[in-house]
Amino acid sequence: MLTQLKKLLHYCDTHDYIITGDAFRIMQVDVSLTDQYDEAYYEIQIPIQEKVTSKQPSK
Repeated sequence: MLTQLKKLLHYCDTHDYIITGDAFRIMQVDVSLTDQYDEAYYEIQIPIQEKVTSKQPSK
């Protein structure tokens, strides 16, 4: 899980996104099919926004 989070954080850095809050990890298990936690899948949510760059007017 840590590897995927590091990849997401690296993506944000290289694509000029700013993280604006805490990351969430949501584990989902379909209990109608299994009760094994190793068969779960995870969703990671990170609130972000694009960096705003102010451009200097040309002279």
